[in-house]
Amino acid sequence: MPLRTPPAVEHRPLVGVPRFIEISAEQRLGRVCIEPDCGATAGLGPAGHVYTETCAGSAPLGWAVVACPTHAPEESTR
Repeated sequence: MPLRTPPAVEHRPLVGVPRFIEISAEQRLGRVCIEPDCGATAGLGPAGHVYTETCAGSAPLGWAVVACPTHAPEESTR
C-alpha cells in the first residue's frame, strides 16, 4: 500500500511558530529535510513534528521530522 500524505500538514518546529506546509512521505518519515524543495538526506537533525489528520473526531497523528544543517532550528545546532 503506497504512503499517502495530505496536501498540507501542521509543522510544529522545536523553536518558532507553527505553520502549514506540504510535505512528501519521505519528509514525513524523517528521511529528508522538512524544508520544501531542499531534498537533503545527510546531516539531518530534529526539527519538531508534523501532524496529520486521522478519522473524524480523533486526535491528529504526530510524526517526528528532521532538517539539514542549513535549515536546522537554532536550538538544535548548539
